[in-house]
Amino acid sequence: MIRTLQKRQRGLVVLIFVLLALTIALGFLFVSFGSSSSEKNRRDRINEEVLQKAKEALIAYATAQKMTSLTPMPGTLPCPDMDDDGISETSCGSASGSTQQANRLGRLPWKTLGLDDLRDSAGERLWYAVSSKYKANTANVDLNPSTGLGTITLRNPSGAVMLDGTSANVYNADAGGAVAIVIAPGVPLQRQDDTVVQNRTCLGGNCDPSGKCLTTPAALTPKCNPRNYLDIGLGEDNANFIDQNVSRAGNTNGFIMGPVVFAETTIVNDRAVAIRYSDIMLPMQQRVAQEVKSCFSAYAELSQNAKRFPWPTPICQQGGNSPGNKWEDSSSVLFGRVPDTPFAATATTGMSEQWGATDCNIDSGVGWWPAWKKHVFYALAPAYAPSIVGPVMPCAGASSCLQVQSTAGATIAIDKQFIILVSGAPLGTQIRGGANDANAVNYLELSNAELQKRIVGALPPTCLALVPQPILVGCTPLSNCNKAIISNHQASVNDVVVYFP
Repeated sequence: MIRTLQKRQRGLVVLIFVLLALTIALGFLFVSFGSSSSEKNRRDRINEEVLQKAKEALIAYATAQKMTSLTPMPGTLPCPDMDDDGISETSCGSASGSTQQANRLGRLPWKTLGLDDLRDSAGERLWYAVSSKYKANTANVDLNPSTGLGTITLRNPSGAVMLDGTSANVYNADAGGAVAIVIAPGVPLQRQDDTVVQNRTCLGGNCDPSGKCLTTPAALTPKCNPRNYLDIGLGEDNANFIDQNVSRAGNTNGFIMGPVVFAETTIVNDRAVAIRYSDIMLPMQQRVAQEVKSCFSAYAELSQNAKRFPWPTPICQQGGNSPGNKWEDSSSVLFGRVPDTPFAATATTGMSEQWGATDCNIDSGVGWWPAWKKHVFYALAPAYAPSIVGPVMPCAGASSCLQVQSTAGATIAIDKQFIILVSGAPLGTQIRGGANDANAVNYLELSNAELQKRIVGALPPTCLALVPQPILVGCTPLSNCNKAIISNHQASVNDVVVYFP
């Protein structure tokens, strides 16, 4: 009986040791799992932060450059860095995107963007693809809210299309192609179409001491070849893409976001962020609005103008079959588009025929302005019109001032001298081009379109000759249509409104 008790005790001791060992093993497993999960979260956080910084820097670059005759367009994005020196290349293809396709994929030009040397969680520099519609120097000569659809297709990790680079549907612009893609490449993998792990070396000394690739083309050096950084999965190869903006059919070849896992193996670890149409178009509209506002406020400060502003050009003059000078100012309206200089009607009052400010670049000959001018509208308060004789007195009340309201009808301001409105992409039933350009409802929403009824005289013959006839009768009283509406961009409103003062 004593032996039996001893055997039981020995068995209990063994069981205790087994349970203790199992507990320790499970503890190590949980610690290891927790550590692994924590490390993954840390890497994800690093990638998310650097990608967001790159996205913000690209948008700032596109909208913050000085807009002169040498600036092709607001929204211009730099070409990628092909040789890893941090500086964008000077060219990356033709206006249609039909040439130099490979040069629209390279590293993020961090020096050109004024950034620190951003690195992902694997210590790698970021890669960057730019849409042919937004790239520097060529394709953006007609870039505006009606034409600015991106061209790059982006798929989610399941392979479903998130952004469609083949789409030319400006009424659903945000689902169209990406304007740009920034990629954190992660650690080297063995691509599905290769038998070795990605090689990220200078191979044979093909780099200078700073790491710049010296071969021509730079991709002949493994360190500058996108195949050694970007992965392939579900039929989508991130090392190449197509993004033409005239014929978009081939733009199905785009990018896929990682991680993509196949047979329990990560085959794509590229993390990506996209710049969408809405990400960049709203800042572009705001930049254009501020540029125009500056020209008007500087114009009023010229001594001969005595705080007054030029007449608008009637909207009806921009109809497709409108004869004569479509962009001439006219004393018949207090709302319209921005007139070209010289200001014929305004000059008859002794005011300047030219903008006057040396940094004003909204004349017909300036590179970026012709593509935007139909999207920019101008409302003038009667108290500051060229017809005012003698010292300008501050406007008082709805009859001589302009008002600004929220979409809920709350009054924001009641004493504005002029208002600039910049339209976004067409919405709903809006149609643009030809005779449609003679009606503000095809560009502006809510009460903003009603401003076109600020007619104070007989419209010029160029308007009367239009088919169909434009709006001929103004508001009675004029104060019934002196309100501009400010709204956050939404499905039914995308106008940008700025006012003075």
